[in-house]
Amino acid sequence: MSIEIVNHQDFYMVLWPKYGNIREIDPKLRLLDLLFGQLKLYTIGLVEFNTNSKNPWLTWINEEIWLQDKSGNYNNWVERTFKINGIAFKEMQYAVQFKDILEKAIVWSELKK
Repeated sequence: MSIEIVNHQDFYMVLWPKYGNIREIDPKLRLLDLLFGQLKLYTIGLVEFNTNSKNPWLTWINEEIWLQDKSGNYNNWVERTFKINGIAFKEMQYAVQFKDILEKAIVWSELKK
C-alpha cells in the first residue's frame, strides 16, 4: 500500500502521500474522532510538508480540545485548514493501529467500486 510509518526525531509518523487529503481515503472519515475517540489517544501530531522542505511541520493537538468540540466545528476547521499529510504518534503501537485502519478503509473503498 502507499501508507508508510516513518520514524522522525523519536516520533512515528503515518504518512499517505499518494492520497493527499485524508478524505480521498474515506470521505466519511473524521480524523480527530478516530484518533481521540476510537484509538483513545491523548496527544497526536498533524504532519504537514512544505513543498520546499523535506522536514515535516508538526502541530500537536490534545484530547481536551477535541472533547470541548461538541459541535464538530474544530474538527472541520482542522481538516479544511491544514494540509495534513500524516499523523505523528509518540508510540509505535498507535502508528501501527492507525495505519491498519487506513489500509482497511482503502481496501473497503476499492471493493465498493
